[in-house]
Amino acid sequence: MEPTETQSCRLFSSGLIFLLFLIFGSASGRDETVRIHQGRLKGSLVTSVSSDIEYLAFKGIPYAVPPVKGLRFQPPKPNQGWEGILDATEHGSMCPQLNDMVDEVPRGEEDCLYLNVYTPKLKKELQESEEAMPVMFWIHGGFFRHGSGNTEFYNPDYFMDENVVVVTVNYRLGVLGFLDLEDDTVSGNMGLKDIILALKWVQKNVEILGGDPKKVTVFGNGAGAAATDLLVLSPITKGLFSRAICQSGVSLIGSYLDWGPKNRASTLAKLFKETSTKSQHILKSLMNADALSLAGNVSRTIDVDETLQKQIGVLPFSPSVDKNSKEAVVPKLPEDVFSSGELPNPDVSIMMGFNSQEAIYHAQYYVKRREHFLRLITKRFQYLFPLRGLYTKFKSNFYFEVGYRLKHFYFTNGSLEDETENSLDEFLTFTSDLTVYPIDLAVRKYVELSKAPIYYYRFSYDGGLNYFKAQAIKPLFKNEEDIKVAGASEMDEICYLFKCEKMSKKYKKLHEADEQPMDLKMIKRMVRMWTNFARTGDPTPEDDNILEGLKWEPVKQHWQDFLDIDQNMTMAISPQFRSVNFWDAMYEHYLPRATDGVLIDVKDEL
Repeated sequence: MEPTETQSCRLFSSGLIFLLFLIFGSASGRDETVRIHQGRLKGSLVTSVSSDIEYLAFKGIPYAVPPVKGLRFQPPKPNQGWEGILDATEHGSMCPQLNDMVDEVPRGEEDCLYLNVYTPKLKKELQESEEAMPVMFWIHGGFFRHGSGNTEFYNPDYFMDENVVVVTVNYRLGVLGFLDLEDDTVSGNMGLKDIILALKWVQKNVEILGGDPKKVTVFGNGAGAAATDLLVLSPITKGLFSRAICQSGVSLIGSYLDWGPKNRASTLAKLFKETSTKSQHILKSLMNADALSLAGNVSRTIDVDETLQKQIGVLPFSPSVDKNSKEAVVPKLPEDVFSSGELPNPDVSIMMGFNSQEAIYHAQYYVKRREHFLRLITKRFQYLFPLRGLYTKFKSNFYFEVGYRLKHFYFTNGSLEDETENSLDEFLTFTSDLTVYPIDLAVRKYVELSKAPIYYYRFSYDGGLNYFKAQAIKPLFKNEEDIKVAGASEMDEICYLFKCEKMSKKYKKLHEADEQPMDLKMIKRMVRMWTNFARTGDPTPEDDNILEGLKWEPVKQHWQDFLDIDQNMTMAISPQFRSVNFWDAMYEHYLPRATDGVLIDVKDEL
């Protein structure tokens, strides 16, 4: 296949760069070019902020044929290579997306299936005594609607200090990645198939780049963690990775699988003047639409009554059960995989956990219109369930009964209307548990069925690099000292693993300090545990100065050991014990009373 215009420009510019390299050489004497199976790459030499270690960055490597024109909504095809030298010094385009929180208009390009590789040494640079390095394959989050593998939040500097190869990947998002017409016209999960193709690329090429294809760890946050979990539970991923880390996300979370995906596709097609509900007509309409227009209209497919109907969060165009696919990634629901008593990949070691206040970003809604919000949530308590498979008929007796039990468990006096100093914390705990309970349940299911160790954590550290908490909370208060929201928000662990470029000045100050600041200490701890796990399957295999003698024990059956990651790193048992027991009891009580997952009053059945 002919290279795209973007790739042609990169091939031309890299030829000039390579000519200059031959004339003047590299300042360090290291060769920044490498030949992989697809062809030659010209990368760049980067100096780590933490220890002045030099590493090689190869960005924007096309692992698939651009999914444009007739390949839109189709499974990805491997990129067969290129002539000459490909300039791999800049990121490839991000996939079409609209982040409603920060973007005014959609952005990205359909030609977006690129990955980035960062390595301390190429295979040709390894000494005879040096082993190939573990590979850490990062899947970005963003609700399957936005994000990329670029270094804006995922700069791998600190991982390079630990001698691992890091790979980050772009995959198709929204309708372009997860259109499912529930038949063989389009069977869904193209975004997950992109990730699987990228993992196959790693198996084929990473050894040349210094990595060990037998030691690949897949890890991600939020939707990236849910994708990681789906890959572990998939029957078609065997041999592509040996370990997995799920940070603040699992596939049991109710919102992470789309229900009724064809209806949603039909709703989107209507926005482009297609009234037919036949799959071929829907497909033709969406094939003819502009990619950015598709990305920009995804949120318009959400019916305001959807959450009331099934009491779970709604993520339009996310993964779905693709049993109609010739090669299904998700042939059945994750809960059904667990119920079967057998895992497709039982030998994969897993680390998973959550942050102590996952829902802090919701606090902005609470604080901005506090009095109105408190009255609304008290009088029209529109709650969600953490898992799929159980819901009530809206405004039925069961609906009000469940709401009553929830309010009296989570809120002082069973109400938010009589505000107390604990009201915000209570609200955040209630919303955070929608993420925490499914993660805790997944841990228990994996411990029961897996042959490999399972490690469980809670990230509680609240420091200067908790970027996402700061973004959600600080604009709401006049003075920083007024902020009284304790804990770590969803995604707050990321900037203690990767160097988030939006906080470059803070990292610089950390490294200029006379004594080691606590934030820097936390970075070193986190990266050491994550890379130890990638290397050995054990986050604390031996005593060292950074971890100060810590031993992180795996979870035992009926005994949920977990590591609380805070200034003092401590082992404990059963995080969120009280709320987990509450939800266990709720499902134990109500599931037997449900018909096909629906709690229906007797009067509704007559």
